[in-house]
Amino acid sequence: MVESPRPPEAPHRRRDEFLGILVVAAGLLLVASLFSYDPNDPSIFSSVADPDARPGNWAGRVGASFADAALQFFGFSAFVLPIVVLGLGVVRLRSRAVGAWVTKALGLVVLLATAPLFHLALGHPQLLGGGQGAGGFVGDLLAGALVAALNPPGAVIALLAGLLIGVLLVASLSLGEAVRGTTERMSASVSAWKVEREKKKQVEEKDRTRRAVVQKHLERAREAP
Repeated sequence: MVESPRPPEAPHRRRDEFLGILVVAAGLLLVASLFSYDPNDPSIFSSVADPDARPGNWAGRVGASFADAALQFFGFSAFVLPIVVLGLGVVRLRSRAVGAWVTKALGLVVLLATAPLFHLALGHPQLLGGGQGAGGFVGDLLAGALVAALNPPGAVIALLAGLLIGVLLVASLSLGEAVRGTTERMSASVSAWKVEREKKKQVEEKDRTRRAVVQKHLERAREAP
């Protein structure tokens, strides 16, 4: 049997698939390490009574160290990093060009606006052991500076604006195009609903007409001698 030749882009596609699998696996490891975070786990950033104790973190000592550092610095916004890594992995799996790396890097930095937002909204939750803020060191620092300059309502408005800009940069979206696309989809849905409703009305009208004709014929049949 003669094997059909591979398309010229096949080697590149296989390379992208391998890289994509590795990047997705790295993202999943980061997610696992954050979800299984325990402040009592031994890591390179904390000391425990038994330095040889095995951490309970799903990603081992490496995961415990990453989670400890990420959550201390960025709080819940640390989850932004594995989400971005997973997104990059999926893009690579599909052999799509990421493009605009500088813009996406800036957008990722702007997305860290979530850190002070988490700090302002949640304070020091027990979920993180109660000893650190929901926004970590960065969130505490930025939230304090913004609140001092703008007061809490103004700080929240500024941070939400930064978050929106970050999302648009990371996703390479245009707000105008997104709104236009959403409007067009909604308009198409409304038009389809109107067409379907009109068809239904026509079917119901035909059914009423048919029933009226049948009823008239029955009445004439009964009146006939």
